[in-house]
Amino acid sequence: MFEGCDMIPAAPHLPATELVDRCYASMFYQCGTLENVTCLATTINGTDCTKDWLYEVNNPGTFTKAKGASCWTTGSNGIPWGGDVYEY
Repeated sequence: MFEGCDMIPAAPHLPATELVDRCYASMFYQCGTLENVTCLATTINGTDCTKDWLYEVNNPGTFTKAKGASCWTTGSNGIPWGGDVYEY
């Protein structure tokens, strides 16, 4: 959706709680200026639903997730930053 966009410092709020197959795949791929993401997913089991979704974004950044969400991994298919992770 925003792949390669260098003019987006913050992602739009992503309120979906369940991620289905490929729904966010490559969404922010190579968005070099992206530093803030809020994603409230609590079920992340769709095939490739977050594949490379935050590949090559700025580090460190701020990631906000749903309170108590333990489903997130790290890396370009999850939370890539060494920055701050907050609960919504």
